[in-house]
Amino acid sequence: MTLWTAAFFLQIGTPTPSSQWIADVYRAKEEALKKSTPPRIILIGGSGTLFGFDSDRIREDTGITTINFGTHAGLGLDYLLYRAKRVLRPGDIAVVVPEYAHFSYTGPKEETQIDFIVSRDPDYFFEKPWTEKIRYISAMPLMRLMKGVFHKFRKNSSAPKGLYGAHNINKWGDQINIREEQRTESDLLRLSTAKPAVIGTITPESKKIFNDFASFAKSLNVRLYMAPPAILDHQNYHSKKAEDFFSDIRKTAKETGYIYLGRAEDFIMPKNMFFNTIYHLNRSGIEERTARFIALLKPHLERN
Repeated sequence: MTLWTAAFFLQIGTPTPSSQWIADVYRAKEEALKKSTPPRIILIGGSGTLFGFDSDRIREDTGITTINFGTHAGLGLDYLLYRAKRVLRPGDIAVVVPEYAHFSYTGPKEETQIDFIVSRDPDYFFEKPWTEKIRYISAMPLMRLMKGVFHKFRKNSSAPKGLYGAHNINKWGDQINIREEQRTESDLLRLSTAKPAVIGTITPESKKIFNDFASFAKSLNVRLYMAPPAILDHQNYHSKKAEDFFSDIRKTAKETGYIYLGRAEDFIMPKNMFFNTIYHLNRSGIEERTARFIALLKPHLERN
């Protein structure tokens, strides 16, 4: 364990190629936010948010600058909201769009989260109590530890290519180049073999994270909303278990200080509206989802 911990700290802060696209996307979105002034609608979430909205259309319909701050759900609920705290300003309107796994969050487990935080945001890691640091150290996969040590002594300068990266987001932070006809064979295969989201339970840890973020928003005079994610239709989402889960989400949102926009059931959408995963909409899906979202949000904005 001593050698493992020493190797962990040796490579902390060392950028890895696998974490670069997320770092680039965050950088681009933060630059966009620096160029804008409150009030702004800031959409917060994972890649379901990144691939989920037409922010310019929201701006046109509401008259409020809208920035898509979605990145990758695998970063974990705590980190996604922590990162949002850095960019929110008094007068902003925050819309949190959790994916369903976020409600079952119990700490660092996903390699994406560990990889990114350890390599790109060690300040977040060092702010955590030792009990949480130990969870990161213990959860790091062997191959990721070896990769970090390797890149400690090897510089990486290649820019991300393909679908994911800052080269494929617009000035509002939305993912682009995701029209239905742009899907590759790999995209189609990934979509056709995708498993449905797990209908789980809402953990005390996720409730605490939502509550802490709501307290932060209130202290900053930020209006706070929660919106359901768009998700590929599956029979699992039409069960009594799913109905209870969606009801618990609305209840949790209300209890922790969020205005919940609509119903999860209204954002269960058909396969032809998705690009390559159960959360990634294509262009036509984005147009439909954005219209539904605006219809729910706009009345609240007009009352304030």
